[in-house]
Amino acid sequence: MALSLLSPPAVEPVSVADLKSQAAIAADDDDGDLAGKITAARLLVERRRNLALITQTWTWSAPLPRDQASVPLPLAPVRTGATVSVDYRSTDGATVALDTGRWRLVASDVLPRLIPATVWPAMDRRAPDALSVAFEAGYGDAAAAVPMALRQEILIVAAALYARRESIEAPAAVLSGGFGSLVF
Repeated sequence: MALSLLSPPAVEPVSVADLKSQAAIAADDDDGDLAGKITAARLLVERRRNLALITQTWTWSAPLPRDQASVPLPLAPVRTGATVSVDYRSTDGATVALDTGRWRLVASDVLPRLIPATVWPAMDRRAPDALSVAFEAGYGDAAAAVPMALRQEILIVAAALYARRESIEAPAAVLSGGFGSLVF
């Protein structure tokens, strides 16, 4: 299965000013470094939780699902009305766009998935990209759309990364710091 980012988020869920307030940083000298810590913290939170916090566009390819009942998407949330397109690899090897009437999106904050209207069309079962889905995921386009607990987690992780910026063990210390329990 391959997951590729097509369009990254336009903004971060927290600002440098938010992080400076969280970490009691007064000077402006490290603003560029703080912005980098915010991005690193967001990526860490997103990867650990299989989330996209701010709207992003992804493409995901996978083999034909075994049960053919539904196909879970690898990131959440996917909102109702999100842009989604589905292609499949036919048995003759051609890539074919799957008409929107042949599937439906079950939007969810936890487990978004695609369900066929009846059955999936005949696909090349051997192809690792038998099904290819381009989709938008994220809570919204603005930082305020991201749940406060997730924004708080990003601030804690970014502040920890900044505090340990000279340490080679910083990522391990942050990962083992119990931040995963902040949000259920």
